[in-house]
Amino acid sequence: MKKQFIKENKCLLCENKSSKELFKKKNLFVEICKNCGMIRLNPHWDKNSYNEYYKEEYDETIRPQISSKKIDEELRKNRVVEIFMTFKKAGLKNFVPKNILDIGAGNGLDLECLKNSISNQNSSFFAIEPSDFCSKELSKKGFKVISRDAEDNWDKKYKNSFDYISIKNVLEHMLNPLKVMKKISNSLTDDGLVYISVPNMSNLDFPLNISFEIQHTYYFTKKTMEDLLIKSGLTPVLIWDDNKVFSRLLYVIAKKSKSKINPRFSKEEYGKMEKFISSQLNKERKKSFKSYMIFYRIKEKLLVPMKIFRIWLFRKRFKLNGLKKFK
Repeated sequence: MKKQFIKENKCLLCENKSSKELFKKKNLFVEICKNCGMIRLNPHWDKNSYNEYYKEEYDETIRPQISSKKIDEELRKNRVVEIFMTFKKAGLKNFVPKNILDIGAGNGLDLECLKNSISNQNSSFFAIEPSDFCSKELSKKGFKVISRDAEDNWDKKYKNSFDYISIKNVLEHMLNPLKVMKKISNSLTDDGLVYISVPNMSNLDFPLNISFEIQHTYYFTKKTMEDLLIKSGLTPVLIWDDNKVFSRLLYVIAKKSKSKINPRFSKEEYGKMEKFISSQLNKERKKSFKSYMIFYRIKEKLLVPMKIFRIWLFRKRFKLNGLKKFK
């Protein structure tokens, strides 16, 4: 199926129509809103093109390992550690959700880890997943797939239902992340939490030629993420990155807002990010792309042992050597 492109005429976040092109290559054009600093692809594929892409093509081209029957036990452990390390950071070590939704659940690895690790045996597990293969895998594992599309009307049936919603490395793929976050807000219980991770546009580990890609429609900073949460009816509990190891990701824990608050859009964010991207482009032009990639690969190899050590230390401290129950 040939991909069809559409062009937006205003910013999703602040609805301003003034923008500036930041980067382009082939059919990929990246722009930034001059009013709030939100970065996006424009134009981008239309809804039908993305829907067809995520049904099969994404698994085949981006994550072919998803269909492997062999799941690394270390990966299982590390997923659990990541989730509960996040709760600990937010002062929520004893948080034990009952109804859990994973948006962009893949083959159910995170849900499996949560199911085997939390102390509440009465917890129920739900998923939203567009992939044909992964949706079948989720059903086989006993997880209820409530929708194939995070932007459809699943939240009407599940209003105020979930204590915990996870949307990890998924929001940047959405055509309308504001719409998705409003649905998450509607479906959270009053004391529920949403856990989000997205690529961190303020602290790049990848060259721009790799950082910008057709399947990522939006690119977030702490400020634009905070604005998105507030406009969606959510209050940030914690927004952070980890410059030591996980610098390419931005992490978020948020809850329902008790009262309506309007985001304060900042033109300073536009100026800061426009300057940052321009500076990054100039750096990459001064040296060959090949030499830049050699530097990047060396940096990646140095980060791996640091990540492994931190996870090992956390496991040792909280006795997580294996998938043990959290109480």
